[in-house]
Amino acid sequence: MKRYNIVLYIPGRERRDTPYSGEKSAPRHTQLISHFPKSVTFYLATFEDQYISGESFHPAYIRVWETWELYNWEAIEADLTLWLSGRINTKKIYHNPIKEFCRDKTRIESIFPEYTLHSQICDSYEDVVSKFDNISSDVKVFKPCFWSQAEGIIMTSALPKKHELQWEYPYLIQEFINTSDGFEWYPGIHDFRVIILNGKITGSFLRVAPKWVMTANVATWAEIIDFHGKVPEKIQKVIDTVESYTSKLYPDRYYSIDTCIGRNGEVKIFELNSNPMLSTPSIIKGLAQHIIKNILKIW
Repeated sequence: MKRYNIVLYIPGRERRDTPYSGEKSAPRHTQLISHFPKSVTFYLATFEDQYISGESFHPAYIRVWETWELYNWEAIEADLTLWLSGRINTKKIYHNPIKEFCRDKTRIESIFPEYTLHSQICDSYEDVVSKFDNISSDVKVFKPCFWSQAEGIIMTSALPKKHELQWEYPYLIQEFINTSDGFEWYPGIHDFRVIILNGKITGSFLRVAPKWVMTANVATWAEIIDFHGKVPEKIQKVIDTVESYTSKLYPDRYYSIDTCIGRNGEVKIFELNSNPMLSTPSIIKGLAQHIIKNILKIW
């Protein structure tokens, strides 16, 4: 029986003494691993120098049964690397071709103007100052473009001070939309995420913000309500529109469409996300099966 090595490459800013060091992703990764056959061995690389070159790693941990154990043996060759963070030269990474498209916020706006919130990308504070008035809504949303997990978001009608934008540029200035009237029968500020894998909806869920928070994100303690892949009709129209475009360019695609319903009942897209969180069991299972069948080609 052929054996496969998968490396979860999750380097931190500091060297870790234990797997994950309390990160919220640990239970979701455990669920993902549980769907793989015994012919797959998982390793965990938690620091940048654990990557050697090519497909070679000297990982910190190996998955043995249901626990992570310290790995102190020779380097291993990865058949697949997941959760790439940083710059390394491995070729056998789970590559998501739609990634660059999702990152290009202004391109998405130009393609789907009827569904997107007007936004401007700022590469410096000088950009923020010059583009501030280009967003017509009274309240404007300022958020880092990458990897903030809802941290660093500012909502204000006034131009922020330079020191208030603490994250690395680029920043996105986006039109504000009031979602406080709720989503169908669920009250409150919300974000409805639909996860798509090669044209198939593998998960859908509503994130509802706590009363004291203005953003509906898991990182800010939003409540997750699983819709089990079901999508309201008015949201489905948006999904169909986006998919009619992305399916032609990216036959292999894994991404989410994050939407909301405003106070006038209009549906808007917050963003397209090429790295959606593994938020529900059905999403986790769908991604695992895709990797097994279509990337590793085990079955």
